[in-house]
Amino acid sequence: MNDGISEDLFSLDISRFEKFHSETKFITERVTETLGNLYAMHWPYKQLITSRNQKILPYHENLKKKGACFGQAAAFERPMWYALNGNKPEYEYSFGYQNWYESAKHETRLHFLHYNIYVQIILKISLVLQHILKCLMNKVALKRI
Repeated sequence: MNDGISEDLFSLDISRFEKFHSETKFITERVTETLGNLYAMHWPYKQLITSRNQKILPYHENLKKKGACFGQAAAFERPMWYALNGNKPEYEYSFGYQNWYESAKHETRLHFLHYNIYVQIILKISLVLQHILKCLMNKVALKRI
C-alpha cells in the first residue's frame, strides 16, 4: 500500500449517496435508462431523464416560470440555463451548437456585468475602510504590554 491509497476511490464512497439511491423505484428507472444509454448517442452535457426531482429547491417553481432548464447535480434539480425569447427550456442535442449556447452567452455577459459591479463595490468599501482605519490609528493610543 505504500502508506496511502493508490487510487482515487471518492466516486465509490458510500457517504456520497442519499437514501433514495437505495429505493427500488429509483434503481429500476435509472438502471433501465443507463443501460439504454450505453448504446445511445453520447451527447455532451446529456442529462438523465428518469428518477428526477428527488431534491428540489424551495424556489423551484419560480425558476421554472422564469424559463429555467433544469439539470441534476448532487441529486438537486438545478437551473442549468434559462430559455430566451419564449423558447422551450429543453435540451435539444445536436452535432452543432446546442440550443442553449445563446442563453449561456447571454448569461455570461450578464454575470460579468454583475461581478464587475460587485468588484467595484468591494473596492470602494475597502478604500473607505482603509480611510477609517487610518483615521482611527492616528487618534487611538496603543498601550504597550
